Amino acid sequence: MTNDIQDGLNQVLHENGKSLIYRFTPALICEGSPLLIIFSAWGTKIPSRFSNQKWNVLSLIDTHGIDGNSCGYLGERGDWFVHEMVEYIISKAIEKCKCVCRENLFMYSSSIASIGAIRYSITFEAKAIFLNAPIIQTNNITMTKVSRKENFDFPYDPKNRDVIESDMVQFMKAYSDKYLPTFFVVDSLYQNEDWLENFLEEHTLRFVNACKEEGATVYLELKETTGHIIHYNMKDIVLKFETYTPPKYLLDIFNTSIVLNNHELKVVVSLGRDYPFSNDVEYAFYLLYQGETKEKRPYQKNSDIKFSLEDDWDISSIKVRIYIKHKNGHILADNIAISV
Repeated sequence: MTNDIQDGLNQVLHENGKSLIYRFTPALICEGSPLLIIFSAWGTKIPSRFSNQKWNVLSLIDTHGIDGNSCGYLGERGDWFVHEMVEYIISKAIEKCKCVCRENLFMYSSSIASIGAIRYSITFEAKAIFLNAPIIQTNNITMTKVSRKENFDFPYDPKNRDVIESDMVQFMKAYSDKYLPTFFVVDSLYQNEDWLENFLEEHTLRFVNACKEEGATVYLELKETTGHIIHYNMKDIVLKFETYTPPKYLLDIFNTSIVLNNHELKVVVSLGRDYPFSNDVEYAFYLLYQGETKEKRPYQKNSDIKFSLEDDWDISSIKVRIYIKHKNGHILADNIAISV
């Protein structure tokens, strides 16, 4: 596996000839923007097309396991070639996005995909992961349909099965002294299929209780719904991330200073988080007095500007508005008002 991550629909090829299909949709500014990894659910054949101008999105599908429906993003009968490809493409995405994982890496999964996704959220130190009706173990579970149980067992070597690898509670406990992400968990309060008889207790509630025991931040939502279903669309999930575990966007943290010397006003903008692409950014400045624009300075490379003030101006009525844009035309910050 030597190919870099590419925009759009692509695949990673393993040395065994099998592949991992993904879609990468970059943010308007890829470098430094948050990265969302979507682990698509059981039986999904096309990666999600979800996009957001402020987020990089890597959508994966798992076409391995029994009938090509899923192997939990791990592998088959102990051969974890899918795990190797997933780790590879996530690493490449992090590198491409220049992602600081504890600040800007987020994940989403549903059902059996959560077996792998929880693992990757911990090992890659994601800031948060959203789990929809997660399956978190394949050992001590009630499974009245044998065919279903076979699907869940398929990733593991039947002769040498490590409980830590097939039970995400045990896996989390093995890592809890290092770092754990924030977990968002949602599920139906009622189940209507016999194979889901004890699903809530054996998966969702067991995992949430373990998170609390290990000191992880966890948000649980039980919906007044029935069945193993999708509860939120990706737009709403991103909104939850932005509300409760907000990422650090490139220009969310920047500094402005304003200095008054006699009748000269100096304004300076400095980008936060050691922003490495300052050559790609331009600034515009507006001088306002009593709400009226008195002077405009068009977009320029310089991040500082000087304005001359009238002798009779009341200092408390002076404001400066700042606009910042990337060279691709995307407005990064607009209408930033600072008072003297």
